[in-house]
Amino acid sequence: MVILLISFIVSFCFSSVQQDTTKIYHLGEVEVVAYRAGGEILNLPMAVTIIDFKDIGLKRKLSLSDVLNVPGVFVQSRAGAQDVRLTVRGFGSRGYGDKSNAGTVRGIKILIDNFPETEPDGRTSLDFVDIFSIERIEIIRTNSSTLFWKCLRRDN
Repeated sequence: MVILLISFIVSFCFSSVQQDTTKIYHLGEVEVVAYRAGGEILNLPMAVTIIDFKDIGLKRKLSLSDVLNVPGVFVQSRAGAQDVRLTVRGFGSRGYGDKSNAGTVRGIKILIDNFPETEPDGRTSLDFVDIFSIERIEIIRTNSSTLFWKCLRRDN
């Protein structure tokens, strides 16, 4: 016990208080803005298609099936613009019978001006999409689209 007490006193005497030498810098507000998968579209490891306003307006595309005529995207209009079926590589199929939800798309997230148009249950109605107000459409057709909420994105 005495040895323990002596060793404690000796260690306490030889210990020195170290001063804190850490410098503190105060920064102003920092805003970071970035794409989830940065880089040029040609270098991204995913299938991305961009449709500009020029592609829509100059080629006289009048319906969603005309505008979204890209590989991996299937658009079928059954009753004019009121009942549009949209699938992106198999996603977006509808149910049968009472669960068909005519006029809606399921399983594809659609963003307009970065706000989701898709309802919480996964349905999206395309009835009120004005093709001539679209400035740009980005379609991501790979598993990497989960970074973007399985989205078909429209910016105006």
